Amino acid sequence: MLLTAVMICGCTWPRQDRVAPAYNLRYPSDLSISIHVIGETGPTHPLRTTSMFVLEPNRSLYAGLGLQVDRGYRPPLLGRITASQFDSIVRIVLDRNLIAEPTSLGSQADMHPAVVYKVEISAWGMINRYRTTPDESPPTAKLLAKLITASGTEVIMWEMDK
Repeated sequence: MLLTAVMICGCTWPRQDRVAPAYNLRYPSDLSISIHVIGETGPTHPLRTTSMFVLEPNRSLYAGLGLQVDRGYRPPLLGRITASQFDSIVRIVLDRNLIAEPTSLGSQADMHPAVVYKVEISAWGMINRYRTTPDESPPTAKLLAKLITASGTEVIMWEMDK
């Protein structure tokens, strides 16, 4: 009799195959990002300061600033970023196709500019490593700005919003 009442009311049991919209198959579960900024020291714009930011798939953010940031350096853990911060970072990577950002031998990064971004992005089992500059890849600069903001530093994007 109870079964009949449930069927008449149109009630259904909760579906077990539902996935939260923010974390469905469009988002890589293995996304990790590493950006090493080889730039200026001292008080300067955050997008130009020598630093390293590492974001892991579990939303753990590591960051380091200054001269100690060099090859082999592992920045200290700052904490876990929020789901909305992670989503905005993932959107930049996917919308701007940074997992496939091209690297060219004649890029500005090979001409010894004042600021170089060494980037490694992995997602869906693929890894992309490239070198670029803020002027050469505004989407990469925007990604860096999101990581810096997630670390607790405000970034004014001036011409980056073009």
